[in-house]
Amino acid sequence: MTVESPMSSSSIPTSLTSSSSDYNIQQLPKLDTVKLSENNYVLWKHQVLLVVERYGMMSFLSDHKVSKKTITGDSGNVMANPIFLAYLKQDKLLASWLLSTIRPDVLPHLTGLTTAQEIWNALARRFGSRPSSKVSALRHSLHSQKKRGMSISDYLDKIKLICDTLKLQEML
Repeated sequence: MTVESPMSSSSIPTSLTSSSSDYNIQQLPKLDTVKLSENNYVLWKHQVLLVVERYGMMSFLSDHKVSKKTITGDSGNVMANPIFLAYLKQDKLLASWLLSTIRPDVLPHLTGLTTAQEIWNALARRFGSRPSSKVSALRHSLHSQKKRGMSISDYLDKIKLICDTLKLQEML
């Protein structure tokens, strides 16, 4: 099954199944995404998940099993499985896109990781834990905010960002 993308004229495979023999590799559009830094994992994750879900690629971030690397043809000869090859190409594309949404100072922590799932899991381990010190720091930051020279709009935006981050941290 394919779904037309509003971003491009190509079709989007919603799954890579063994019954598929002809499909396109999904290209992710260049989006203005929040770049992952040491301080915005929850917001970054939310944004990235929306895109990955939209393009039907959640399975690349989970522990799902991939088709066999090789198959046996009708004549009995072993050959590369085209489903597996397409999966690898799509995975590399998603891994590359994920890396493009990360600030340069975070990228060294991902050196050597080659699949979207490895990158996703490494980021979850690094940023996904909710140490009580981070929650305490957010609470302290919220209580100690001063308007100083900011406009009221900027001041309220800053308070809202801290509140939203705190809320999301407490949900983890």
